[in-house]
Amino acid sequence: MTVFQADSRQKSAIVIGATGLVGSLLVEKLLASRHYRTIYQVVRQTPAALLGTAPEQSLETIVIPDFGRLEKMLTRLDLQDADAFSTLGTTLKQAGSKQQFSQVDLTYNLNFAQIVKELGAQHFLLLSATGAKSDSPIFYNRIKGQLERAIEQLCFDRLSIFQPSLLLGQHRDQRLMESMAQKAFILGQHLLPADWRYRPIEAERVAQAMYLTATCLTTGQISYGKTVYSNTDLLNMTLETPA
Repeated sequence: MTVFQADSRQKSAIVIGATGLVGSLLVEKLLASRHYRTIYQVVRQTPAALLGTAPEQSLETIVIPDFGRLEKMLTRLDLQDADAFSTLGTTLKQAGSKQQFSQVDLTYNLNFAQIVKELGAQHFLLLSATGAKSDSPIFYNRIKGQLERAIEQLCFDRLSIFQPSLLLGQHRDQRLMESMAQKAFILGQHLLPADWRYRPIEAERVAQAMYLTATCLTTGQISYGKTVYSNTDLLNMTLETPA
């Protein structure tokens, strides 16, 4: 891994999964930073926050109802030296089947990575999960691990992989089991060690970690190659979100 001083010039960023729990928070942070010349958010439908209002000058929303058409819709973009973020993901319940889950979490994400790489993106930042492993006996972890491995093989100049544990935050379509797990953690968090690797983490902190890594605000330096940020790393590099 080679380390260089960060380049302060403005460039573009692109985010897929921009209406999700982490993605929406990430886009807010990227806009507020003024670090990027243009921010593209790739979504299936126009976010409610933008309906009836004029988007920020630096934000461009690309609505693609069918992510199977990503290549056709994105090829016009100038992504030379861009930062590309993927926070796209679903659940087995939402997807309806393992095949559909794999299509979203593996196929769509990998297609997005391939397209932005061809368009000149330099840094790919992937939201994965704790336990991701390509040969895991757990289907969810196996798909996440296969995606990590496939994107690594694309050889981006920089690849940052974020592996959070259970995300804390309010989903638009809050899942029952996640909601119960979040409530259980909040009630019993004082009993858990602060450095427990599976400790749930606020989505706000994950978005913050992705933003800090992209803009090199933690070190002022760019680290080329692959870097994997564990849940513990994410907890250590971000500030706790007030309850």
